[in-house]
Amino acid sequence: MSGFSNVFVQGRWQENLPPEGTSLMIADPVYGSGDADALALTAINRDIPAAIFMWPEELCLLTKPPDQVLHWVKPESTKNTARKYSRFVECIACYNLEFHGCLHWSNRTGLFTDRLFSNREHPWKKPESLIERLIRNHWPGHGTVYDPCAGSRTVEAVCTRLGISSFSVDVVKHPQIQDAPCP
Repeated sequence: MSGFSNVFVQGRWQENLPPEGTSLMIADPVYGSGDADALALTAINRDIPAAIFMWPEELCLLTKPPDQVLHWVKPESTKNTARKYSRFVECIACYNLEFHGCLHWSNRTGLFTDRLFSNREHPWKKPESLIERLIRNHWPGHGTVYDPCAGSRTVEAVCTRLGISSFSVDVVKHPQIQDAPCP
């Protein structure tokens, strides 16, 4: 696909809302920040299909319940086990998502087990395979993918590889992450 662009903006997503022509939002906000609910309402009010990552207990705090909830079973680790049980499942609240891709039915189970093989860039990085599956299943073939909480910029990297335009926002521009080259 030609004519795509990837834009990264350093700043808060509240000041860098989805641009005109956004056709999919994939968001991974800081858990417990309240941003998940605000992002869901932004997607609903702007009629943008959205997949928003969160802890399971955050589902109860959403103003509008999602149309569907997907689950990502994370790799086991000893992180966060000092005071309570580890969290190995994250939820993905889905709003107004439709299937557009022609991936095999096994990519539509709603239970993902993708794993990172290495992670030197960012502590909360999501596996590219997981993000790619969400994009391939739900991007309608036109428009921009909006990532309001870009962090490790995984959505941008996947969009670059697939030739899809993206608009990414994060409060920090991590020095170890290079800007993706635009063709």
